[in-house]
Amino acid sequence: MKKYLILFIFKFFAFQGLAQDIQKLNLKSLKEFLKSSPISIKSGFNIEGKYYLPIGIDPRQSKFQYFANGFSSITLGKAFKVPVSFSLTNQGISLFHQFYGKDIAQRFNRISLKPTFKNHTLYLGTNALNFSNYSLAGHRFDGLGYEYKPKNNGIFGSIAWGRFLRKVDPIYEYEILKNKPSLERRGEAFKIGYKKNKAVYQFSMLIAKDLKNISKDLDLTPYRNIAFDVSAEIPIANKIGGKITYGKSLIYDNSKSEFSSKSPVINSNAYSADITYKGKNADYGIEYSRVDPNFKTFGSYFFNNDLETFAFSNSLRLLDDKLTLIDKFGFQHNNLNNQSYQKNGNWVADLGLVHNLNEQFNYHINYSNFSNYSNFNSTYQFIKSYDGYASLDTINYHQINGNIGLGFQINTRSDARVKKNLSTELMRQSNNSPQEQSYVNFGSINLNIEAAKYNLNYGLGFTYTHTQNADFDQTLYGPNVLIMKKIKKPKILISENFSWNLNRENQLQRKSLMMNYLNIQCNFSKSNQAYFKYNTIINKAYKYNIEEDNSNTLESFFILGLRLQINKSLKK
Repeated sequence: MKKYLILFIFKFFAFQGLAQDIQKLNLKSLKEFLKSSPISIKSGFNIEGKYYLPIGIDPRQSKFQYFANGFSSITLGKAFKVPVSFSLTNQGISLFHQFYGKDIAQRFNRISLKPTFKNHTLYLGTNALNFSNYSLAGHRFDGLGYEYKPKNNGIFGSIAWGRFLRKVDPIYEYEILKNKPSLERRGEAFKIGYKKNKAVYQFSMLIAKDLKNISKDLDLTPYRNIAFDVSAEIPIANKIGGKITYGKSLIYDNSKSEFSSKSPVINSNAYSADITYKGKNADYGIEYSRVDPNFKTFGSYFFNNDLETFAFSNSLRLLDDKLTLIDKFGFQHNNLNNQSYQKNGNWVADLGLVHNLNEQFNYHINYSNFSNYSNFNSTYQFIKSYDGYASLDTINYHQINGNIGLGFQINTRSDARVKKNLSTELMRQSNNSPQEQSYVNFGSINLNIEAAKYNLNYGLGFTYTHTQNADFDQTLYGPNVLIMKKIKKPKILISENFSWNLNRENQLQRKSLMMNYLNIQCNFSKSNQAYFKYNTIINKAYKYNIEEDNSNTLESFFILGLRLQINKSLKK
């Protein structure tokens, strides 16, 4: 009952502003507005077909795929705006890639509408809103949303309602689960706040639940989540400001069985606070954050929990902003509830230097031993998977305790006839945690040359990567070549990118990987193009490898696409 009362109060204040704006538009003023305001239409459409041909290897994806996406935006003066976007693919039940297919909780096919009137925006279809890190934090939903943003000061807010996850039944192959089943999840969230100059006060709340298990084969426990947070950003003095945030998440067993209880299964809190000073040539900050173990919300894809951090940051801009020094020192530790046998705590640092010496030369140095998490898979992660759902969650967590990097760039003058660019990057990442010790060494050097007179660009490069842990030692190295040529009549762009990498695992040269990317693009105009791409991946194994790795494989991708864009402005 309380949540509906809160939502009703917010909707009353939010839509009251919309009603006032509509009342100001009488019939006469509306006709004058339509006559004087220009109508602009901006649309874009891209369709792409791909044919996949494997040789010496079992198919890792469907042989034929198409992808279509586009957008359209109709604008009337400065008040009305109706953007629409969509993305479609023919991928059905697919076990070869973690992102496509009908039997996943969030599909690739989607349509999104965002009509706007002055300070009001309506969200229809599939969208994502970000209220805060501790409630609704960018999670996609299928449904309805609304957002009101005042021009300057005043009340602001948003609401969201819809389906967060689709119901996915399990798929078995020879009694082996081949997908990630899930219950249908629905929820609603709102955000309301007040802004006056630099002071911002905000409250947001999320209420989401899994629907009951209606499938005999889907043996999952439904849960219900109530999460909220309150924050205040207050100017303390001249150039000094502070922000404080408190979040809470309650997760209940929603099965309503005789064993379920009204008490939450997870009751967790999150706190953060910081004070910053922003000067002309220097910035200083002090921050504190604490996130309880098991803290999560149904409105966020991932969260770094069980972590408490104290940190001090400093940024200096010297030599007319040509030299920038950034440093951050602090202390981090986990096991906040003392429920684990092991507790890790360490002093952490983040140091960086960027120096733009002149137009031709710049360099940077950085060092960090903060705990960092990467939330992406490599481009070809799905190719290397043994089954299509080995990486269903596209967020990989990899902790790096140490990171040091160095790079520089040398350029010719901007008015040179032939422009040359030489760049290099050196990096070392190490993990010295008690559970695992590993390191990665990376180095690259690239030379790019642009001959504008001949519409020609070409580049040469070399990369080296060495990865080692207790059970694995891999070295990957090789050259890469890029050639790009523009032909004026007709306007054709041809590019060729080739790379050859030798792979040495556990001191044995096991295989080489060659990748080739050919792209031919025909420009009918500045915004309309047709293109053809031919990509190949050749994996060559050596005779003295183990028997299962002796096969050579070739994968070819033939891609044909069309890209169109329309920009029209009509004024009566």
